[in-house]
Amino acid sequence: MNKVRQDIFPVDKKTLEKIISEQIQMNQQCQNLLSEQNSQLQIQHEAQGLLLNNKVTKIDQHQILVGDIIFLEAGDDIDFDGVIVESQKLLIDESNITGQTKLEEKYALDTNKYEFYNSYIKSASYVSSGKGKVLVTNVNIQEQKLSEQDQMEKNDQMNILSGSTLKIVKTMIFIGFIISIIILIALCLYSIEDVEKDDNAKFLEEKTLEKFVSNFIEAFLVLVLSVPEGLPLVIILTLAYGSRQLQNKNIIIRSMNAVEVMGGDQIRTQSKYLVSELHKSYVNPLIITGDVQQESERIAQQIGILSPNQSDINQEIIKTSQILQNSENSSMKQPYELKRNQQNGFSNIKVFTEASPEDKQLIVQKFQDQNSIVAYIGDGNNDYLGLTKSDIGITLGISGTNLAKQSSKIILQDDNLNNIELCINWGRHLLLTIQRFVFFQLTFFIVSSITMLVCTLFFKNSPFSVLQVVWLSLIHDIFSAFALSLENPEENLRHIQKPYCRGYNIFERRLNIHMATQSGYQTIISLFLLYATPLIFNIPNSQQYQINQITTQYKKEQVVHFTILYHATAILQLFLLINARNFKRQDSGINIFTKFNQSKPFFYIIFMCYILQNLTVYYGSEYFNCAPLTILENLFCHLIGLSSSVLFVFIDKRMA
Repeated sequence: MNKVRQDIFPVDKKTLEKIISEQIQMNQQCQNLLSEQNSQLQIQHEAQGLLLNNKVTKIDQHQILVGDIIFLEAGDDIDFDGVIVESQKLLIDESNITGQTKLEEKYALDTNKYEFYNSYIKSASYVSSGKGKVLVTNVNIQEQKLSEQDQMEKNDQMNILSGSTLKIVKTMIFIGFIISIIILIALCLYSIEDVEKDDNAKFLEEKTLEKFVSNFIEAFLVLVLSVPEGLPLVIILTLAYGSRQLQNKNIIIRSMNAVEVMGGDQIRTQSKYLVSELHKSYVNPLIITGDVQQESERIAQQIGILSPNQSDINQEIIKTSQILQNSENSSMKQPYELKRNQQNGFSNIKVFTEASPEDKQLIVQKFQDQNSIVAYIGDGNNDYLGLTKSDIGITLGISGTNLAKQSSKIILQDDNLNNIELCINWGRHLLLTIQRFVFFQLTFFIVSSITMLVCTLFFKNSPFSVLQVVWLSLIHDIFSAFALSLENPEENLRHIQKPYCRGYNIFERRLNIHMATQSGYQTIISLFLLYATPLIFNIPNSQQYQINQITTQYKKEQVVHFTILYHATAILQLFLLINARNFKRQDSGINIFTKFNQSKPFFYIIFMCYILQNLTVYYGSEYFNCAPLTILENLFCHLIGLSSSVLFVFIDKRMA
């Protein structure tokens, strides 16, 4: 392109103002623009030829200003809006904007002979042939528009997991806080009662104050267990790990939360094999295109979206203009509304033809209003409104335009549409991982909270020491998060696990039953250990010594009872984590250790936690307030842990 400054080409001020005024009225039809760069993609800008004082100087295209004159020739990409002032058989390709492949012939501005549209060019179009000169009327307008559109979507949409997990975190912290307050009040009342019974004790003496400090610490321990640090962590780790794995398959995740909703439905695509896979994955593929109805029908039949029955086709394909009408209060964000006979939606329609970019955006929005999760696949500038509005915008790395890439959240670098099935697998795996972690974390939280509350209210003593709670919390939050989030999805998970709709409640019936049975069973086991362990193994009852008070001196024979409870609780946690891994797992059967060799991170973390747990028991001594257990006592703890998995398999098979 060659460029002439305004002061060289004679255009009077009045004419220029008129042209710019006309152009502003057409801004709603402009769909394009390239940002200078983005975090994943580096976009290269061609140098432009500047004609100044009859000399051509190369400049960057971003230096183009309103009022400049640009010389166009075949092969030029147009990155601005303008009016043609001189034309020599100029043919413009506007397919990136309109979706229509027909070339538009443009003429020099002559209001007496041609309409204004025939002399107007828009950004993201392409010079197919001919030459001409253009007066620039707009530069970088669309960049601001795209930025505003992105911000609007960020404000309007809240991803599925953020809302669900936030409620769980708040609920657990609130319940933990209430239990902590109850324990603190109970322990303080017990301490006051002890002081009143002891004639020699005083409230302000060191020994009494130490008791109140110990009470506060014991109450705080419940709060430590109730804060689910691992829940946000497991989401972050699974997203990061999944994004990394997808990147190895030439899939760039520009926005990691896009993976969160890849378990949804209503994906549009144009690949025969992929359409078949999408149907198997409970996904409904549609086509929204700017092409005419006859061409769209032929393509849709070839790839399997439309049925071969002609009577069904007439109900499944429709011109966009037949279901959308102009709105009196139209705006750039929503320029159309549904006609009255389409107010209930258009779920039976599979192909939308002759759709403008604004039509595509509205159709996506209407599906979202019906609680569908929408993935949109597009590679042109005319797709950017649909890509931005959709829950998951997917574009192609090779054939996709720069604007499409920047409007999307997922980029298929090698243009292989079949990789979308990997994205669906990972999306559903992420949501399943969240369910598994919630199952593990809430179950242990319920068991530990009830055990500590009962032990404190009835025996005036916490069953766990400070370091024991810290270690259990590490298993509960950190190690379990790493173990579950580094799991790979099952190969055919998309064929087994149905998609999640918008507003999906992760607390489904199967999860609730498992949490109820596991938490109930483990709570009974914990209370049984509190009462029956001294009788079974003929050992002193640790409850009478208040061994976890900071004022109590460590004695090995006094802590055996609570060591068994602590060790059994930790082993139960490890088996509970294995149970969580097998939740909704199709290939597990009755073997809870299935495919452990293919889940090395999970196996290594479980093994490491098991070794460290035994080290705290046999070598932790007074630091962890533990005593070494006999082989029989240790075996007893392992059998208790294994029994929880037997119950899990039994319940799971009953619900299958």
